[in-house]
Amino acid sequence: MKRTLIGLVSIVSALSFNANADLIFSTDFQGSTVVDETLTNINWTTEGVLSPGDISADWPLFSTADSSNKVGVDRNLHNEGAWSVFIAINTLNEGILLDFFSLDAFIFNNAGNYQGANASRDLDYSVSIQNALGDILVSTTVDNIFNGSGTWERGKLVIFDLNNTYLDANNTYELVLTASGQGPGNNAGFDNVSLVGRVPAPQTFGLMVISLALFGLRKCLKRK
Repeated sequence: MKRTLIGLVSIVSALSFNANADLIFSTDFQGSTVVDETLTNINWTTEGVLSPGDISADWPLFSTADSSNKVGVDRNLHNEGAWSVFIAINTLNEGILLDFFSLDAFIFNNAGNYQGANASRDLDYSVSIQNALGDILVSTTVDNIFNGSGTWERGKLVIFDLNNTYLDANNTYELVLTASGQGPGNNAGFDNVSLVGRVPAPQTFGLMVISLALFGLRKCLKRK
């Protein structure tokens, strides 16, 4: 009985989680427009969610040649403190398992131009997903994207593990990206954002429920 149960659990689990990743949303910000703290006219690619639409920051955005088609926040991390950017996630008729969020990181100077290539700058980014009540479902930080020693890499890829966080269908969530760091002339920004996860078919979620139930039954049998 126990061997049969273990085999069944393994098969169902493999079927449940062997799904290709979906690009939940992505954009390269081409053609976007800065209006104070808001970036508008963003062309999003989406799967399983509504278009996030405009994104907003808690400080004004740069509108310069170097920050064009990117998000650059006019706030010096070293002298003025951290800033945050907010991206809406409105799910459709299926739940979503979130795998990771990614972006390309940049450093601007106080004028909104690219910081000099040889300037040492420190940059840390944090990403959190919260529900409509403000409850944080997952939070992750990547420290020392630029570590304040040596040159910084323009457009450096940064990936944030979202640990298979589950978003319910037909619900409203928000992704919050927060930057912090040290070094004068340290105005951070980003480009090419992507949220990757899985939008399983309904039968797949059914298999997941069965799998969890079988794991529970297996634990009960082990106790006897």
